Amino acid sequence: MKKKVLLTALIAWLTSSAFGQITVPKSNETFGTSKVEQQLKGLEQNDYLQKLTLLFQRKGVSFLSPGLKSSSSKQKLDSTVNRSWDKNNTRWVESSKDEYTYDANGRWAKSTSYDWNATTKQWVGNNKDEYTYDANGRWATDINYVWSTATSEWVANSKIEFTYNTQGYNTQLLFYNRDAITGQLITDMKYEFTYDANGNCTQYLISDWKAITSEWVVSMKYEFTYEAGKCTQILVSSRNEDTNQLVVSMKYEFTYDANGKITVALNSMWFDESSMWFPYMKHEYSYDTNSRLTTEILSSMNFMTFQLVPNSKDEYTYDANGNNSQYLVSKWNIATSEWDLYSKETSTYDLSYKLSDLFFPSSFPMMNLLYVIPTANVNNKLLEEQDYLWNNGWDDSSKTTYYYSELNGSGINELNADELIIYPNPVSDGFRLNTSEKNVQVSIYDLSGSTLLTKQLSGNEYIDVSNLSKGIYMVRVTTEKGLTTKKFVKK
Repeated sequence: MKKKVLLTALIAWLTSSAFGQITVPKSNETFGTSKVEQQLKGLEQNDYLQKLTLLFQRKGVSFLSPGLKSSSSKQKLDSTVNRSWDKNNTRWVESSKDEYTYDANGRWAKSTSYDWNATTKQWVGNNKDEYTYDANGRWATDINYVWSTATSEWVANSKIEFTYNTQGYNTQLLFYNRDAITGQLITDMKYEFTYDANGNCTQYLISDWKAITSEWVVSMKYEFTYEAGKCTQILVSSRNEDTNQLVVSMKYEFTYDANGKITVALNSMWFDESSMWFPYMKHEYSYDTNSRLTTEILSSMNFMTFQLVPNSKDEYTYDANGNNSQYLVSKWNIATSEWDLYSKETSTYDLSYKLSDLFFPSSFPMMNLLYVIPTANVNNKLLEEQDYLWNNGWDDSSKTTYYYSELNGSGINELNADELIIYPNPVSDGFRLNTSEKNVQVSIYDLSGSTLLTKQLSGNEYIDVSNLSKGIYMVRVTTEKGLTTKKFVKK
């Protein structure tokens, strides 16, 4: 289910072959396989990689800043329960549950996952993450625990430590894993991010800790190329174990339409034997008049012909309020050269609650903070998602129910909108805010609700929006005093 990819599943991955083919990340495997399964929720690895890559195409990447809500929020998400359809007994059966808790400042403090024990009819602990924040309200640590059935207690399994630069961009992720012998958390991996003056991520390195030599060894390098503020190419190099040198192994190329939306994302692999790039995977995107994603077609390489052939098609439908109401998946039938229905997900909403009335974990993907290509537009209170599989008709497969409770005053205050000024407005290439506060988070949205930029500021720092098309945009500003939303015109 695409809408349940949590942020921590989007910040770690590595190569498993000389050609740089991406698999489920090693770091998350060591964080616990159950956590990976929970977070990916059925995402194909290729699709997972695509969303991960798109994360770095946003200007001013500050993707770890918590998304606080105001004290006027009416309800908070407490848990989600997943159920599967039992054909034999024709009933829904509990399978897993996720619970969310928040601190006094409205920040995501803990996430706990449970599995359903059909024998005892009880929820059994599986996985838990606890989050801490620095003085600027950014993620400082994520400590992961697994439930030990032997000792009936939570055991620390892994930890991530976050480092930021003065602009609030994440510059380093340091990973620790539990040593099976000592039971202690030991250094494992390191990710290092580099940015240019405009806040574009230009490079990141993945390094492994070698305990024998007590040194970091770079295993992968990603290099980003931009044109007019848009990422057009990502070049991937991986370590050759024979020469201990980084060699080019894969690249991603992106094409945009006149509105700045990605229309084609092409992934290619480098083959030394032929000294050629071979297309490995291609995503093609279509949008409606509101710039919402309507169709995504995936083509992958046929290793017999070395040609791209259709693989799957995702189609998105929206209700009158702009909520993603249906997600339809079709698979390509080689024999008939037609699309065959495969699966369907439908979502139901309580329209009496707007998104601004609700409170979620800071990186909950229905907030649409992670993707350049929005696959989950949610503007009202999401109640339930139901999955079906095609079998000459739609058969029930699984469903997820969302449970909320009254917020009881958690959150932060609303700023007086009249006190905050965007200048100049209309905007040519950028603007400033009339604030002297040192911890300001700015998020820019288009009118369809898609997040285009999230950035941490210090005072009235210049905000570059030269890459945005002409039009009207919304800015959500969060400070230590509260939050407010303003509008600006890009001319």
